Amino acid sequence: MTYYNEGTFVTKTMEDMSKLVEILNHEELDPYGFDSDDAYESNGQFCLELNDCNGDIEQQIDKIAEACQKKHLDVDFEIHYYGDAEGAYLFHNGVYECLGEEEYHAHQMDEKVLLKEVYRRGLNRKIYNDAIRSFMQSELETQYGMYEKDAKRAAVLAFERYVNTEDASQYDGIQWAAERYRSSILIEVSRETLPEYWDDFAIVIALPDGTNVLAQEKHYTLHDCLHKLDSVKFFIDGIDVGGQCEN
Repeated sequence: MTYYNEGTFVTKTMEDMSKLVEILNHEELDPYGFDSDDAYESNGQFCLELNDCNGDIEQQIDKIAEACQKKHLDVDFEIHYYGDAEGAYLFHNGVYECLGEEEYHAHQMDEKVLLKEVYRRGLNRKIYNDAIRSFMQSELETQYGMYEKDAKRAAVLAFERYVNTEDASQYDGIQWAAERYRSSILIEVSRETLPEYWDDFAIVIALPDGTNVLAQEKHYTLHDCLHKLDSVKFFIDGIDVGGQCEN
């Protein structure tokens, strides 16, 4: 496979740049080697360009990032690769990420455009609701001594109580769930919040004839559940991404 790599390494001090150059040369990122004299100053920082670098360098970049973390170097870099595949290697504030094509394009997107897409998909509500459920789960773990798996399910019970009960506070929902939660119960969720649970829980459909079916196991899609099923109720049953019930 053919890859082309280009990008910039940035440090705040020349001392860190010299140490970075040693790491780059140790990993033989460039067959001709790097020199600290190749760095240039821009806006009070020191920059070193990576150009004309071909091939799959992921393993080398992994080791470079690890070495920078171990040596506590104040280094940032963004290396873009393209060719038979596209993506980027990012290192910022000591955190290393390897982005695939879709992630890289999202990373490149203007913030206003990205936010517009988030709102268009309705993800802003899910992000907000996820934050509430995360808080509820934390409270159920720390204040009521629940294990993580039970607290995650109980947080759904607390959240559904909170959003479906007039004048209820988040703490009302938490207390209500703590008093009533049992690991064996099915937890009813609304059609409106169902999409927020689809990827994290097995979804049980209570059909009008009194039988229950596992949505994902019976190959119901989220679209089917939202738009094609009438007079049904939805419940969560077990935590396993992909909708497989736990034994």
